[in-house]
Order: sequence, then structure tokens, then C-alpha cells
Amino acid sequence: MEPAWDHETLKAWFSARPGQDVSETDLLKAFFPGEELPGVGLALFQKHFLLYRRLWLFDDELRVTTGHRLWIRGIRSTLIDPPPPGRCGWLDLETGRYCAAAGKLCPRHDQKFPEQNSMKSYYLNWKNLEGMTEEGLKELVDGFFRRMVDQKAVTAALETFGLPPDAAAKAVKARWRRLSLDHHPDRGGDPAAFRKFSDAWSVLKAWISS
Repeated sequence: MEPAWDHETLKAWFSARPGQDVSETDLLKAFFPGEELPGVGLALFQKHFLLYRRLWLFDDELRVTTGHRLWIRGIRSTLIDPPPPGRCGWLDLETGRYCAAAGKLCPRHDQKFPEQNSMKSYYLNWKNLEGMTEEGLKELVDGFFRRMVDQKAVTAALETFGLPPDAAAKAVKARWRRLSLDHHPDRGGDPAAFRKFSDAWSVLKAWISS
């Protein structure tokens, strides 16, 4: 059963908290008033799914009516002002910032609007709610935490290579070639440093191949 509130209620609620990070827990309590939140399990997932489905639909409505955006990620959501006049309206879903280029949609993003987002696609598909079981939910949660661990390992490996989080595969490979030449023990390099870079490369090689 969907919560008994509409986009006007959402608009008023978020408008009273402009720029604030609103937690999923606060939203669940606000939009399922008088209902005790269930513990971890299928019942909580159902409420979570209905909430995030409505949030993504609300973001679509904001985009075409007021120009505002709802920056949705993980367990937090934030109401964001429209892009400055003359700026590209593409929103970076990692940082919550608009593209800095000029034009309603710059040449780089004119084919990507609205932004492609797998999380949005998931919540707009009713089958993901209707077909969920306790066993399926456990697999979903386990997979989420595995991806979190994997991403932390990738970020740490990129830092070891001295590369930014958004480094391209080509840059990673080039950096490894340079590091392996500079630090290989057969070329007079430090064995400990070579092992450190080799371990990082093992993580990054699997990442760029996936």
C-alpha cells in the first residue's frame, strides 16, 4: 500500500528544509505517520521501496515544473535549487552539483538527460517490489555491502597509485606500467614498494575488467 501523501506534500516538506540532507529514517517517520517502523526485513524494505519510488517520481516533477532537483543517494535526499541561468542542467549524482558548462544542456550531456541512474530504474520497476522475498532481500543486502567493500578497495588502490577516484582505465594502466618499471626489484627498486603497487594493481585490474 502506497503512503497517503502526494507531491504537494513532498514539496512543502522539502521546501521547509532547503539544502538540508534529510535521512531516510526521518522521511519514513514523516510519511508513514503513526506507524511503527518495522525492524530489518521484508516489511521495512516494502516501505523503503515505496518511499524511494515516490522520491524519484517527485524529482521528475520538480525538473519540469520548478527546475529544482531532488538529489537522492543512499540513505539521504536533498532539495537543490535550479541551476544558475545559462548553466547546463545536468546534475552530477555523485556530488550533487550541476555541470559548469554553458547552455541548457551542454554538448557533453545533451544525450544523457535525464541522467542515467540504475537506482532510479530499480525503484520505478514494480516487479522489484512484488517479487521480493526474505531470501531475495538477504541476497540484495549482502550484495550491497560487498559492493561497498569493493568500492573502498578500489578507492584505496587508486590513492596508492596517486590517481583520482574518477581515473579512466587508460590512465590506470599507464600508471601501473610506470610504477612497475620504476619499482621492480630487478631494476633496483624497493621490493616492499613493488609489492604495495602490485597489490593495488590486482584490485584495479579486476575493477577495470568488470
